[in-house]
Amino acid sequence: MAQSLYIAGVEPRSGKSMVALGIMELLSRHVSKLGYFRPVVPSHKKRDNNLQLILNRYDIQIPYEQLYACSHNEARAMASDDGSNDALLKRIVEKFKALQRQCNFVLCEGTDFTGVSSAFEFDFNADVAANLGCPILVLVKGLGKTPQEIVHATGIAWDAFKAKGCTIAATVVNRVAPEKRNDIAAQLDGLADASHPVYVLPEVAALNQPTVGEIAEALQARLLQGAAEALHRPVADFKVAAMKLTNFLDYIDDGDLVITPGDRADIILGSLAASASDTYSTIAGLLLTGGLPPDPQIRLLLEGFRQPAPVPIMQVLTDTYSTAMDVGSVRPKITPDNERKIAAALGLFEAHVEAGPFEERINIVRSTRRTPIMFEYELIERAKSQRKHIVLPEGDEVRILRAAEILVSRN
Repeated sequence: MAQSLYIAGVEPRSGKSMVALGIMELLSRHVSKLGYFRPVVPSHKKRDNNLQLILNRYDIQIPYEQLYACSHNEARAMASDDGSNDALLKRIVEKFKALQRQCNFVLCEGTDFTGVSSAFEFDFNADVAANLGCPILVLVKGLGKTPQEIVHATGIAWDAFKAKGCTIAATVVNRVAPEKRNDIAAQLDGLADASHPVYVLPEVAALNQPTVGEIAEALQARLLQGAAEALHRPVADFKVAAMKLTNFLDYIDDGDLVITPGDRADIILGSLAASASDTYSTIAGLLLTGGLPPDPQIRLLLEGFRQPAPVPIMQVLTDTYSTAMDVGSVRPKITPDNERKIAAALGLFEAHVEAGPFEERINIVRSTRRTPIMFEYELIERAKSQRKHIVLPEGDEVRILRAAEILVSRN
């Protein structure tokens, strides 16, 4: 029988995709025929980002449709009037067992806490894990909580999962304030019933900021100018440009997405000039609102750049206020094509989760197969064991800079 592990978050935006990526990286070093499963995905019409991320990176040769049980709409339709989820659970178990027969290990990612109450989703994830026979990795979000509140929430989660008959394999407390990490770890280690490993991971801004591309996709924005690579820039904040340029420049910070109507030529040119100047901050992008294209003279000026504009320029049809509200509601993701975020996620997980004890806890089935990912892992581990300063002569080569950033992110 294949082994398995179920990632169960206890509230929204706890960082399941980062934890899932770290565990899959660890598993891929030793296990052949890995599987990945989600009980419920948002929709049949669009591929789930987290499933696609894992499929792409770990080359899972199993059809996408076999990696989940049903969509949100199907799950709601299968729930009975009396609140019973028996039919839905049977569907999930059937699809999971079919996948399990093809794999040596299956990692399950719980549901997303979208559109339902947290209490319901907590119970649902516990019921699913119990029915699948999966031990649970409890995932707690620490952002915005005091150390005492985090310890209290973690203890409640343990009691609730145990009351449902679940076996807890490990606990990850994610997104804690870096300066509070050691205090929280010490308090959790001191809990009398901490009979499994507990890992505390600090908040990393790069993982919890949407990129320009993610915002463009969510708002269905049209890219007017800029290189595709620039869409991976993280957006630290957004600023609505409503005042004249000379006043607005004082409010620009690094990583801002500037939102302005498309007919504001002064803001467009001023923002581009600021990004090219050493005396002002570099923005992440420009988002033009109202469906208003820049004036012909401005478009001609942009088309005349020998290289694409220094920042991406996008256009939406919505007004400025609605656009700002839409941007503020975009949730960050780790997308399959964003190597920068993937490297940051793996670096965070590997820095704070001890591979040996974690592997022993989930009892990994080892394989003699040597995959490209295993080979890459051995190289990275050798590089970690003898840390050196490396002088690279091609300091302006984009591929060298990307590789250096990934190596630094992976420590």
